[in-house]
Amino acid sequence: MEAKVGDKATGIVYDEYMIKHAPDPSDWHPEKPKRLWASWDRLRDKGIVDRCQRVVAREAGEEELMCVHTKEHVDRVHEKAEDAKGGGMAYFDADTYANEYSERAARLAAGGLVELTTKVATGELDNGFALIRPPGHHAEPGQSQGFCLFNNVAVAVQTILDTQPHIKKIMIVDWDVHHGNGTEKTFYETDKVLFLSLHRFEPDFYPNSGPLESVGAGEGKGYNINVPWNFFGAGNAEYLYAFEQLVVPVAKAYQPDLVLVSCGFDAAWGDPLGGMTITASGYQQMTRMLLAATNGKVVLALEGGYNVRIIATCAEACIRALLGEQEFNVEEEQRDLDKRKLQYDAAAAQELMNKAKKVVNAVKEVHADHWPVLRSTAAAQVADDDEPTVEAALAKLSLATRETPEAEVN
Repeated sequence: MEAKVGDKATGIVYDEYMIKHAPDPSDWHPEKPKRLWASWDRLRDKGIVDRCQRVVAREAGEEELMCVHTKEHVDRVHEKAEDAKGGGMAYFDADTYANEYSERAARLAAGGLVELTTKVATGELDNGFALIRPPGHHAEPGQSQGFCLFNNVAVAVQTILDTQPHIKKIMIVDWDVHHGNGTEKTFYETDKVLFLSLHRFEPDFYPNSGPLESVGAGEGKGYNINVPWNFFGAGNAEYLYAFEQLVVPVAKAYQPDLVLVSCGFDAAWGDPLGGMTITASGYQQMTRMLLAATNGKVVLALEGGYNVRIIATCAEACIRALLGEQEFNVEEEQRDLDKRKLQYDAAAAQELMNKAKKVVNAVKEVHADHWPVLRSTAAAQVADDDEPTVEAALAKLSLATRETPEAEVN
């Protein structure tokens, strides 16, 4: 194996075979191959790939998949791919497709993440990024849905718990704009996995799950934390506030041996499905906060995100954080905002922050008995309600506006 390179020993996994998983060319579908290869091209052109250690993806085996999924589900994915042979298409539901290459692509996505996560868990790598598809966090033990065939993060987490005895607690942070219903269902009754999801939670917003009251059951009670944004437009300030008030304190209290991020970029500015306004700098800051709050063993796995240019930019920003860089190219980000002639609206920004505080305070109230640290963060907020740390970050990240973003679908 080649020597580790880069500012840190950061791994990256990617396999171009995953591009073969593709929708019917006669239909427009947001989960398309360009999501992957456009990001890989940017990472390569920016020199990011050369600074990381390449991890070779492999297909997840039957036993690995069945540590999360039922045999019937694994067989069904195989059958759908078989049904699509000869250039056809098969469907798990109206939105979730398969072609003849989909089963192998999905096994590579899950197996590639297992390989990367294992190297981080054993100390061979410090951290890593999995540029994989199809995504996974909507896939439940017995069902493919929401563009997801196998639950990549769940398979990786359970495999590590089963094979690495020194890893006893794993935290999953899901910042995809859609709730990770499959991941929640998989680990709802265990305290070995802390699942924390930040997602939109409004009527008719997919998958219509992830309410505040879903806190886990049995041994897992208190280890399922939903941050259900009941409004659109949240961006850097709101997400960083949630990280300061919830994610970081709980992570420090839980002290996970490993952190996985369901790293969807559909809460980014300009995503055609998300309706949120996080910028690449915001994602980079959230990544840095997770690294600082834990032992640094953090693995990010691509989930959603449907503006291919923005996915690539956000992926670069996150990997730069993993590599130890302190800044992202905010000039490029600001030029993009200026190009759209966006203006910062202080009143609208304050209204959004007030909505975010209500959600965060509700989460604290529900979970304070299990996580006493949340009582102290609530007290700190009462003592200093101006939130200077968040406001400073808001200015530094050059946020522009609180108007509804114009979605791009390139």
